[in-house]
Amino acid sequence: MKRTLRRAVAALLGLLLCSLVMVPAGTAEAASKKKPPPKKEFHYPADFSQESLGEVIERYLAERKISPDHIAIGWRDLESGEEWYHNPDLFFSAGSTYKLPLAMLYIDKVEAGEISLEDKIGSYPLGKDLELILVRSSNAAAKVLKDHWNEDYTEVFRDMIPYSGLDEATLPKEFYTAAFSPRFVIGTLQTLYDESERYGMLIDYLKQARQTTFFAAYRDKYEVAHKYGSITGFLCDSGIIYTERPFLLTVLTHYTGAAQTVIGELGRIAMDYAEYLAQNVPEPTPEPTPEPTPEPTPVPTPVPTPVPTPEPTPEPTPEPTPEPARGAKALAPSLAGGAAIVCAAVVLLTRRKKKE
Repeated sequence: MKRTLRRAVAALLGLLLCSLVMVPAGTAEAASKKKPPPKKEFHYPADFSQESLGEVIERYLAERKISPDHIAIGWRDLESGEEWYHNPDLFFSAGSTYKLPLAMLYIDKVEAGEISLEDKIGSYPLGKDLELILVRSSNAAAKVLKDHWNEDYTEVFRDMIPYSGLDEATLPKEFYTAAFSPRFVIGTLQTLYDESERYGMLIDYLKQARQTTFFAAYRDKYEVAHKYGSITGFLCDSGIIYTERPFLLTVLTHYTGAAQTVIGELGRIAMDYAEYLAQNVPEPTPEPTPEPTPEPTPVPTPVPTPVPTPEPTPEPTPEPTPEPARGAKALAPSLAGGAAIVCAAVVLLTRRKKKE
C-alpha cells in the first residue's frame, strides 16, 4: 500500500515537472499579472492652422447631431486671455458644480481667521468636509456646509456671486437653485486659478476627483482639476486643464445623448488646440534694448578775441562867430536913422519946388 502511494506521488511530481518544462519562459509570470485596461484614445480631425477652436467644436457638434440649445460651453486660454463661448449666458442646472464656490467660501473664512480647518462641522472637521465634497462629491457633506453657512440657501448662492465677476442683476432666479452659465463658471474658475496660493488645497482635491472620466477621460499626461455635476437630464464638467498652455473649460449639457462621452471628447479637442498653440504661436520677441548713444565730447566754445573799442572821434568844435566891434554895433542904427532923415528932407524939398 505504501509502495503504491509512493509511486502515485512520484508520477504526479513527474507530470508537474514536465508541464513546467513545456511552458515557455515568462508565461507563468505574465499569467500572474493582471492585464492593464486598454488606454482610451480620441483625437478629432482638425487643422487648427485653418480653423479656430470654435469652428472645430461647432463642426463636432453638428456631426454629433447635438442640438445647439442643449449644450453650453465656455473656454479661456490662461496665457493670452483668449476665450470662446457657445451659449455663454444660458443657465443649466449644474448639479454638484456649486460645491466648488461653496468650498471657496469656507477657505476665505479660514484665511480671515474666523474658522479653522480643524473645527468640526457636522460629523467631520472642516478640512475633511471639503475633501468629501470635492473628491467624492458628497451631497451629505455639502448640505451640512450649506446649512452651517446660512439656512437660507438663496443667501448662500448670493455670497458665491463675487467669484464670477458678474453683476447680481444679470442673474436669473434659477441661479439660486444651482443653475449656472458658462460665463459664471469661467469667471469662478479664473478666480480659483488666479488665487491658487489661497485655494491650493481645493485645487489638489479637484485633481484627485474622477481622473478617468469627463475631461480626464483622454488627458494623457496632463493634470485635470475639475468638478463634475449631474442631476436628472443634466450633466456637466468644469475645470482647469494643465497643458503646456493651461486653459479653463466648462461644458454644460441638457438631455444630450452620450453626454459623458461628449464632455470627454470636447475636453480632448481643447487639449489638442492647447498643444497646437504651444507649438505654433511664437513667444513675443522682446524689443532689443538700444545701445546707449555715447554723449558727444563737448567742443570748447572759442573765446572771441576782444576787438579794441576805438576811441571816439571828438566832435569838431565850431569856430565861434566873431562878434562885431562894439563901435560898429552903435554905428549901424545911427546910419539907418540918418538915411531916413535925408530921405524925408528930399521929399519935403521936392514938394516945395512943385508948389512954386
